[in-house]
Amino acid sequence: MSRALYFDCFSGAAGDMIVGALLDAGLPFDALRAALSNIGVPGFTVGVDRVMRGPLAAAKFRVHVEEPGETQPNHSHFAEEAAAHVHPPHPPHRPYREIARVIERAAIPPRAREVALRVFARLAEAEAAVHGIAPGDVCFHEVGALDAIADVVGAAVGFDLLGVERFFSSPLTVGGGQVRCAHGLLPSPSPAAAWLLRGAPIRPSGLEAELVTPTGAAIVTTLAENYGDPPAMTLTAVGYGAGDREFPERPNVLRVLLGDLAPCAAPAPDAPGADEVIVVETNVDDLSPQAIGGLFESVLGAGALDFFVTPVLMKKNRPGHLLTALVPPPALSRVEETLFRETTTLGIRRFAARRACLAREERVLRLRDLPVRVKVARVAGRLRFSPEYDDCLRLAREAGIPWRDAAAEALRAAEAQWGDA
Repeated sequence: MSRALYFDCFSGAAGDMIVGALLDAGLPFDALRAALSNIGVPGFTVGVDRVMRGPLAAAKFRVHVEEPGETQPNHSHFAEEAAAHVHPPHPPHRPYREIARVIERAAIPPRAREVALRVFARLAEAEAAVHGIAPGDVCFHEVGALDAIADVVGAAVGFDLLGVERFFSSPLTVGGGQVRCAHGLLPSPSPAAAWLLRGAPIRPSGLEAELVTPTGAAIVTTLAENYGDPPAMTLTAVGYGAGDREFPERPNVLRVLLGDLAPCAAPAPDAPGADEVIVVETNVDDLSPQAIGGLFESVLGAGALDFFVTPVLMKKNRPGHLLTALVPPPALSRVEETLFRETTTLGIRRFAARRACLAREERVLRLRDLPVRVKVARVAGRLRFSPEYDDCLRLAREAGIPWRDAAAEALRAAEAQWGDA
């Protein structure tokens, strides 16, 4: 049987809420504290308190970043502190490259290191998309601070210590209004969180507050294989992780359900899984090729899994194009709205399709001091590696080599690192 974890995001999700929920579900604090002391970043302490959020008792995971000359604080009777060795030499705003190096060198379990790298790679991708720069050039602000590093690594270590193999999530409840960050006042969800939530189902809360943080969005959307009701499983533990604020309308907690999947819900590693996508298509014969070129970024940005264009011969013997998108159900309305807005079509066809797909995961290599994401699937007992095109292109440009050489280098590195797994 596979151990599964379900994120119940009825009041949003944040990194500290996820770690708190894991602690409440049985993660030993001493083991978490020991792992965080091994990441090689001094200047912070961690603790956990028992708090109430509305009618619910929950665990509040705390990260305290020390200022120079500050003595360690003494929290409540429930809190325990991890000793820091020295003070940080600079404020906790760090470039993505530095964070990746810290995680790669951390003395933590390999699976935890891999999850933490994947989460921060997604965070870097989100920040890069929002600010119009390359992921390698991202300098994190709030997300890159020591507390967020502790949240991401702490969650990854917690998943590993609890033996979690598969992840599921409810739709994520989001707040509205505005949030203040290093870039000033921004809408909630923040631009980075909104980018990370593409393709995931969200629902409004009616609260003017930040309920889903970029860190929480990155952890949930990087790991969850689908969204909806909890999977069929034997429930073994329940945990509640508290957020900072209290709301009279709802308890500000994230709930996790931990259990063993029913045999029918845990397919063999090599067996193709099945899911449902919506095929969205339309024919156009009066759209400029220049407009068609720009559609790829727009449709994929709206949440489509794939988008392709096929030349066709239409009525009155006019050449045209068949535009086809493969869309997860939660993104259907956004993709259709994009096609209506950016093409000349007056009608769109849609139909459900079942697809067989190999279970896959994303891992991260570092080549020439750059992150390279690699899709990993298992076929007939063997691992198959597919380096990410965009990362190989960036590697090729910065190294001054052809793309095919960069892709081959990434493939060789993936096979050397994981080929015997």
